[in-house]
Amino acid sequence: MTTKVRIVGAGRAGGAFALALRRAGWNVDGPIGRDHAAIEAAADGVDLVLVCVSDPAIAEVASTIRPGDAVVAHVAGAVGLDVLAPHRRVGAIHPLVSLPSAELGAERLVGAWYGTGGDPIVWEVARALRGRSFRISAVSPTTPQLVSQRIISSPCWVRSNGSQRRSAPRSTPISTWPRPSSRTFAPWERPRR
Repeated sequence: MTTKVRIVGAGRAGGAFALALRRAGWNVDGPIGRDHAAIEAAADGVDLVLVCVSDPAIAEVASTIRPGDAVVAHVAGAVGLDVLAPHRRVGAIHPLVSLPSAELGAERLVGAWYGTGGDPIVWEVARALRGRSFRISAVSPTTPQLVSQRIISSPCWVRSNGSQRRSAPRSTPISTWPRPSSRTFAPWERPRR
C-alpha cells in the first residue's frame, strides 16, 4: 500500500518534501499554499499531513485542519508536538539539512539525518528518503532543533586533534575519536537505521 501524504506549505520545505517523497514513490498531494478551504480539508483521505510552514504559523495552521484519522506532523525544529492540538495523532520530523530551494532541498533530504517524535509514520518518511532518524522523547521538553545542536556540538563530531569536523576523513580511525558522555545522548534513544 502506498502512503498518501498531503503537504501544507508551498515554500522551500514544502516543495522539497513534496518533490523528495514523490521521487520515493509516495502519493503526494500539494503543496497547498494559503487556500483556507484546502487547509481545512487537508486531513481528508490521506495518511499523513505534513505541515511545512514557519514555526510561528504551525499552531494556527494545525488548528485550521479539520481533525480526522490522518497523522498531522510538522518539520520544524524549534517547537514541540503540543502546537499540533487538537489532533490526536501527531508527529514531528526535523531534517538536519538546510533546504535553500525545493530542488536542492529534495536532493539533500535523501540520506539526511532526522530528529523524529510522535507517531511512527514519521520514521517511515525518513526511511522512504533513505535517511537515518533518532527519536526524541515525547516527555522531554527538548525540541528537535536543540537536540540537533547538541548532536553537531557533541564530542563524537570532534576529531581527536580537537578540530571541529562533521565527520573525520577515512584516514582517521573512529577509535581515536573521543567517546561521548552519557549527557550528550540523554534526551533521545539510539539512532534508528
